[in-house]
Order: sequence, then structure tokens, then C-alpha cells
Amino acid sequence: MLKIKNLLVLPIIALTTACSTMDSSSAYSRSHKSANKKSSVPKVPPKVVPGGTGDNWRYLGNSEDGLITSEINESSISNGSVNKFQDRKTIVDQTKFDYQNLTPKYKYNLSWWRIDCAQKQYIIDSSSIYDVYGNLIKNYYFSSDWSSINSGSIVDKQYNYICKGDGRNIGY
Repeated sequence: MLKIKNLLVLPIIALTTACSTMDSSSAYSRSHKSANKKSSVPKVPPKVVPGGTGDNWRYLGNSEDGLITSEINESSISNGSVNKFQDRKTIVDQTKFDYQNLTPKYKYNLSWWRIDCAQKQYIIDSSSIYDVYGNLIKNYYFSSDWSSINSGSIVDKQYNYICKGDGRNIGY
């Protein structure tokens, strides 16, 4: 009876060894193939906010419809008879914003402004628009006349911040 037990045990051990060898070589084969195969999942670039996210940006508010957020780059403000500064507008929901076919769809708009505090007028010198990942879409350069600042507008908030100092002591 001892011989029968040994005979029965040997094939089971041989079968177990063969299975484990097949499994490990099969696993090696799968991992080796996947290491050489390129992933079909596209790499998503990191999102970068144009102009940075440092302490120099000051939140001014949203448009009346809530679709545009406005900020001023505090460190860009140059004081004088005419103040120059940079602002950033962020489109909160691109699916709801009406671009009016004037520009390509964008997420961020960085602009350079001049504001005359005594005359309560402004000029936009240039604007750059960026996609959701912070990639530049297009630059715009303007040569326009001075425009009056309308009460309650985003430009009025910028005027109050730069010319009157409203909200300058508030952080983001």
C-alpha cells in the first residue's frame, strides 16, 4: 500500500510543478509583451494657469452672469499719470459662454491695460488667449482710442482697485 501512495503522490507533484512552471512563464510572457506594447491611453498634459498662481494675483469678482472671473496681477501695476497693469479673465464654463464667433474658444485671457485715473478711461494694449491646459491659442494687439469706464462693469472694478485702492488690502 505504501507503493500506491508514492505512485499517486508523484504524478500530483509533477502536475503541480508543471502548472506552476506554465503559469510563471505565461506571466513572464504577458509582462514582457505589455512592456514592449505602447499604451493606447493618451497622455493628458498638466493644466497650467497662464500668468501663474502666485500671491501676486488678486481676485476682483465675477461678471454679472457668473461666467467670467476677473483677477489683477498686483506686481504688474505701474503707477503714474497713466497706470499700466495685467489682468486675467477665466471663463468659468466654456459650454455656456457666448464667444460670438469673435475668437476661438478659450479658457484664459491675459491682457495688458492702461488706465487713466484722472480721466476715468482705459485702453487694452494686448491680449493673449489660452486653452484649458494653458497653451497659447492666439495673441491680439490693439491700437484703439481711449474708452470710458462704465459704472458696475469689470473695468470699473479694475479702476476702483487701481485708482482708489479698493480691495487692495484683501488677499485672494
